[in-house]
Amino acid sequence: MTTISHLEADAESEKFLSQFTNMHYGGQKTSELYSDWSDEYEKNFLNMTSGYEHPERIADIAASVLPDKTCRILDVCAGTGLGGAAEVIGTGPLTKVEKGAYDAIVTSGSFVPGHLGPGQLRVLAGTLKPNGLFCMAMREAYLETDYLRDLQPEMERMQQEGIWKIERCDRMDNYHNGLSGRVFICRRL
Repeated sequence: MTTISHLEADAESEKFLSQFTNMHYGGQKTSELYSDWSDEYEKNFLNMTSGYEHPERIADIAASVLPDKTCRILDVCAGTGLGGAAEVIGTGPLTKVEKGAYDAIVTSGSFVPGHLGPGQLRVLAGTLKPNGLFCMAMREAYLETDYLRDLQPEMERMQQEGIWKIERCDRMDNYHNGLSGRVFICRRL
């Protein structure tokens, strides 16, 4: 792996992510963008000035709220692979993941235009055991995009319907490359 400067890594990661900002689709186009960038992905994210810390930070937050450290955790959209294996998640039932089988879901950087969106929340909630935790970190600005504008309202609808309870919705400073993020912790009812 070729070494690049922090500033070059910052610029390259922002250039890549900016392609998703106004995206109203995902699937094949998202896969193509990642395929084109795959050789540079880790190099760019791991060499940023502010570091690539949000996967570790959401894991620490999840560990602080999970009482049993031997519980079953589903790591969703692990990105570079630093956190585990990724799986394609649509709006239909997950065929490779057991329903109601997980004590927690931990995900960071997955709710991005062209990636996961409001339509996947119920699918993911269905994989949690009663009292299971959904622990998610995302870039705060993405909540204002057309693709994710309905994310927080959908989470609130799910709370009103008795699917889960939103326990935390906090701002995370320096989530990615100096930009703020949002942390959500929801408990399955």
